[in-house]
Amino acid sequence: MQGNNMIRPISVGGQPKYVLYLDIAQVTSLRTNATSGGWQDIQKAAIQGGETTKNAIYTGALGEWNNVVLRSSQDMTQGVNSSTSAAITTVRRAVLLGAQAAACGYGQSNNYGPMKYRWSEELFDHDRELELGAWSIWGLKKCRFNSIDFGSLTISTYAVRQS
Repeated sequence: MQGNNMIRPISVGGQPKYVLYLDIAQVTSLRTNATSGGWQDIQKAAIQGGETTKNAIYTGALGEWNNVVLRSSQDMTQGVNSSTSAAITTVRRAVLLGAQAAACGYGQSNNYGPMKYRWSEELFDHDRELELGAWSIWGLKKCRFNSIDFGSLTISTYAVRQS
């Protein structure tokens, strides 16, 4: 199925971007790679080139490489054996996301008009303290069409979590 699962980029500030979620073990391997042209060299070059406040690190990301924003997640699953489906402790999965990788749905609103969220404000302590509340019924789901993932790709790599 080579080429059938094309992933479109999202557009951020007119630039095409993807998002890659990495397991903590994969992040450790990336950060400790001190070889020439490795992650440390890429980050040093970005900072020396003046990319300081625009750097993806300031958004909570690990950084950006080749239009891919790298993010860390502790909820990534282990790789599995393709024949037995048994978990492999030395393999971690990363997930590459593009446009329309997920869909969001909201519950029907009854008494709150066209708003998707219910909002409340209350004053306490003789009107000196303001408490705000917002809530909604909603859900997020990975997109699949004809039993095939859409807009996402799983990448398995060798990575061992440190105890």
